[in-house]
Amino acid sequence: MIKRIALANKMRILMLLLIVVVIVPSSAARWECVRWTWTGDVYARKVVCLEWRDKDAVIVEKKK
Repeated sequence: MIKRIALANKMRILMLLLIVVVIVPSSAARWECVRWTWTGDVYARKVVCLEWRDKDAVIVEKKK
């Protein structure tokens, strides 16, 4: 009986871990870099994002 309860608790923990592993990366993938620039030396350049945008957000165009 005790082994059965321990196995059920392990399964609950595994299911919770699986949900966290699947949900967290999907929410992180919603953001994209809109503006970026180079930094550093010519031979060791790195890209730095200047502006992030939510992919699911409604884009509102400004009138000129």
